[in-house]
Amino acid sequence: MSIKKKSWEVHFSRIIGIFILITGLLILFNAPRIKDYNIKDSNDIHIRNIWDFFVAFFDELVRIMHHYIGGFPVIAAIIILLIGIFVLLIGRTLRRTTNYDYDISIFYIGLTILLMIVIMMTMFQVYSFASFLFIIPFSIHVGYVVYKNELNPMNRKKHYLWIIISYGMCYFISQFAMNHNIDAANVKPIDVMSINLFFILLWCFSQMSVWISLYLRRSLPVSDEDAEMIIDEKYSRVKNNRLTRKIFSMSQGFYQKLQTFKQTTLEKFNSEEAIAKRKKRNEKWKEMIRIEDDDIPKWMRRPKWLKKSYIEWISTAILFLFTFIEFNNRNGLFLSGEWKLSQIQYVFEWLTLFILMLLIILYAYFNYTTNYKNKNNFGKLFVISALFFEIATTFFVSALQTSQLSVFITPISFLLLLFVTPAFIIHLKKSF
Repeated sequence: MSIKKKSWEVHFSRIIGIFILITGLLILFNAPRIKDYNIKDSNDIHIRNIWDFFVAFFDELVRIMHHYIGGFPVIAAIIILLIGIFVLLIGRTLRRTTNYDYDISIFYIGLTILLMIVIMMTMFQVYSFASFLFIIPFSIHVGYVVYKNELNPMNRKKHYLWIIISYGMCYFISQFAMNHNIDAANVKPIDVMSINLFFILLWCFSQMSVWISLYLRRSLPVSDEDAEMIIDEKYSRVKNNRLTRKIFSMSQGFYQKLQTFKQTTLEKFNSEEAIAKRKKRNEKWKEMIRIEDDDIPKWMRRPKWLKKSYIEWISTAILFLFTFIEFNNRNGLFLSGEWKLSQIQYVFEWLTLFILMLLIILYAYFNYTTNYKNKNNFGKLFVISALFFEIATTFFVSALQTSQLSVFITPISFLLLLFVTPAFIIHLKKSF
């Protein structure tokens, strides 16, 4: 395998290692603050510029770290630094040789599990027990990555929908838990921003980690005879080292169990009985939700001159108009001068609206490419799904709870839901 083909593994290893290293250094330099954190000091923070905002942002991460490692911040920092250095050394090893790809692939599986545990622990501070629901989309997502080559590419849309719906439903439920904690004064808006950013970073690194593991594993010799010969040749030196032999034996056993589980799952999934059950279940659901033209009253039917693409463009225009108006209103906060940490909810709303605007612009681009060039259908599926779940969540949360972080008032969010839902359904029903 050439170095050129392995460049992504090397780069991903370096990125993960640098992030872990920076995290360890930040904990080490802020060990006194983490150990003796005082929540009263954070309430007096005034934000005058970007640096003050970063200080306030990091202050919330310090509070979370105080909760978990407040008793031993220096020891935790040293352990994290050692892990970061080790990951960087692994990246260096990947660039120089393929001799240890098997062991490194096992290491990255363990690192993926560790990162997901850290994600759950940090999210628990904001989302309480709802954070554990994210185990479901994580498992589906990682399972898809693992079994991607064995799955039928003709059903790629269904595979993506499983991932999208699982993430969307967990997001929907978690927002109710988050708003409940905010109303109970257990969580502040800055906590939500800090945790969400940390979640995005760790989620990206966990995906890099599992990708490296799978890539390295698939790059190994295909036949068992070749694999055995290479393992015997490369690891004959471990016979003289009891600790190394034990670690190697455990890693082999762990990975073998994973491979056995994968093979068993595939056999069950692809069995004739399982395929027949899935077909029967799909037909049953299709029969339940099938709506014929005669079932729809004439006044509710879409006029023939109103093309589906027109509905999508109208939805795009309405979404962009109201989002831009709300986004423009939030800009006044940044032009008003000094503001306190207690007003951080406006920054949260500004960022949410900014991301919504980017998604809407991206959706408009995908509208053009799918309707006129018939490409980027999967990109459009992800974007319109994100818009649908965000607007639907905003509406139901604001309608059922007193949300402090709602970016739209309930009537506006209901209006946007009326427009985004048809656009979402139209693309779901499209064959691609």
